[in-house]
Amino acid sequence: MTRSIARLGRAFGLSALLPPYGATVAYRRVSGRARLVEFLGPPAVGKSTLLREIARRGGFGGVQPEALAYTDVPLDPVEVRLIESYVVGRLRPYERMDWRALEGSMRYLDRQIGYLKQDVRLRRLGGEILLDETGIFRKFRMQILELAEQGQPEHMAFLSGLLRDRLLVCLVAEPKAVYARAKERMKSSRSHRTRHGHRPQEEFEAAIAANLAGQQRYVAALSQVPEARFLRLDGTRPVGELADEVLDALDR
Repeated sequence: MTRSIARLGRAFGLSALLPPYGATVAYRRVSGRARLVEFLGPPAVGKSTLLREIARRGGFGGVQPEALAYTDVPLDPVEVRLIESYVVGRLRPYERMDWRALEGSMRYLDRQIGYLKQDVRLRRLGGEILLDETGIFRKFRMQILELAEQGQPEHMAFLSGLLRDRLLVCLVAEPKAVYARAKERMKSSRSHRTRHGHRPQEEFEAAIAANLAGQQRYVAALSQVPEARFLRLDGTRPVGELADEVLDALDR
């Protein structure tokens, strides 16, 4: 599978670098071990806004270019399985070889694999705190959930290593409040992130409720791992208060 991905990548000329692609990522150099902070939550709940406020208050810099580069980091068997499972699911719709659509999907996969390698690099080399809105617990959510719910010893050992020195910030809010925020964004920004506000309110709120229910299931499954650390925050609270809570949690 990995060789097939590489061949497809060469065929489409996929980039060796990962652009931020609208993602919000910030880092700060520290001594000692790496620490990772990931933000989970439905669209328009305020993940990017909170991350930027934490970065401002905590003295974090912008995305580190080399952190987004493909590096020669060895992946363990479970990390390879995450990629393979994701790739199979992503490419399944293209069995009829819609090459134009496949090219776009392959570029997306290129970013996904790069984000996993970035995560591996930070965990193994240390020396940074990374705030990441596009971390692997979001990008590989279904694959990680499957590992956690299966509960096999080798999977739990892998998740223990993955969750060590990582804080998962879970933002929640009532669907009506999230919808109101999405509509407000549409007035002030042309960003692609405001696209959610174009959906009918009932449909949007149902999707947010389903996302929050899925997040609850996800947290419950990961809570079986002793190393798991969660910070559950109400996304409708003032962003400054939320940022201070995350920074306090990082200091503990």
